[in-house]
Amino acid sequence: RCAAIALKARGGEYEISDADIQDFYGKLLTGPGGEPAKGTVLSELIVKFFHGEFLPSGFRRYSGQWKGPPPGTIGQYDIEVGVMCLKEQMEK
Repeated sequence: RCAAIALKARGGEYEISDADIQDFYGKLLTGPGGEPAKGTVLSELIVKFFHGEFLPSGFRRYSGQWKGPPPGTIGQYDIEVGVMCLKEQMEK
């Protein structure tokens, strides 16, 4: 029980240090642009919080099959949809 609470307090399944945050911030400022690469924390967060429908009652997350590859995992298509929805929300 204590281990589960400690894991949740650290932010869940990812171990992120101050150095990781600084590296991430540096890449945001100097990167080549475009969509985030598959398998990165940023792409996972964008898909998790923006791939779905924004309804008057709130956000409904996509619950279908991720396109992959491999099927069932988040792939480049899913990232593209998430980024598109993120851009739409930022414009509103």
